[in-house]
Amino acid sequence: MEPMGFQRGLNHLLYLGVDVGVIVTDRSPSIRKMMRESYANIRHEYDPWHVNKSLKKKLVTISNKKDNRELRPWVRSITNHLYWACSSSHGDGQECVRRWLTILNHIRGIHRWEDNGREYTCAHRPLSEDEQEKKRWLEHDSSAFRAFREVAQDKNLLRDLQQMALFKHTGSIEVYHNVTLKYAPKRLHFTYDSMRARTQLAIMDHNMNIGRQQATTREASSPEAPA
Repeated sequence: MEPMGFQRGLNHLLYLGVDVGVIVTDRSPSIRKMMRESYANIRHEYDPWHVNKSLKKKLVTISNKKDNRELRPWVRSITNHLYWACSSSHGDGQECVRRWLTILNHIRGIHRWEDNGREYTCAHRPLSEDEQEKKRWLEHDSSAFRAFREVAQDKNLLRDLQQMALFKHTGSIEVYHNVTLKYAPKRLHFTYDSMRARTQLAIMDHNMNIGRQQATTREASSPEAPA
């Protein structure tokens, strides 16, 4: 049903003359194939959150092994690095991959290196000698680094990174889906007319609340409130 609904919705937008330049989805294989074969002129991007969720799960799994426990303190930094690689590559898929792979140097305490005759440095501020000594860098020949390198250089991840360079997200549509569940919970069955009416109510509810200013407490809205 998901591919069919996606295709019908997209075809309807194109029929109405909407200029669709980018489509953002999760990593659904069926949607990926459809976009590649039927909508090659539309750029297909993945939401980094979905990819990062999968990456974090793999990192936690391998870092729980006895020989890889040195990787555990790095899990959060690695997932943050993936977001940085996507958000700073300015739509260039190859650059997104290159920036992601720089983590393999940083995690070993290497912040300046050469690649294809060009010199690169980490984007973070220079570390002091004290900071460099205190950080628990991974050794090149350690089990933890080898396990992480295998995950970081996974061909499927590198392929997907090229479709995350615009740093686009599906959060807005997921918020709408949560509103829909209020009117049409999945655990209940509704007739077609009822489902249509409930969906229309969800749409009106969602549209009425878009752009509303976030509520604050009296303390937070006061100029004298502490930072």
